Amino acid sequence: MNKLNEIISLHANILDKARRKAIEDFKETKLPNLKDKASNLRISTIAYNFYRKHPSFEFTFLGSNIVALVKSWREDDAKKAANHINKDGDGASNK
Repeated sequence: MNKLNEIISLHANILDKARRKAIEDFKETKLPNLKDKASNLRISTIAYNFYRKHPSFEFTFLGSNIVALVKSWREDDAKKAANHINKDGDGASNK
């Protein structure tokens, strides 16, 4: 449970952005399209969980939408790592 809380706190911005986007998309979706949206949400959730456990995995076989989503997660992780290094005084910007 502690590990889950740690992951959630480290990725709170991504999760909050995904939540807001999902709500926004849901409100704009007509009833017949809800099944497709639910399916896409399940796929992206599975992809995110798999990415967390295997960040170097190649997701290209899942299509360009998932590849773009994973790319955004990788970019966000890189920014957080850079900010963490700079915050701790180990980076070049803290001279």
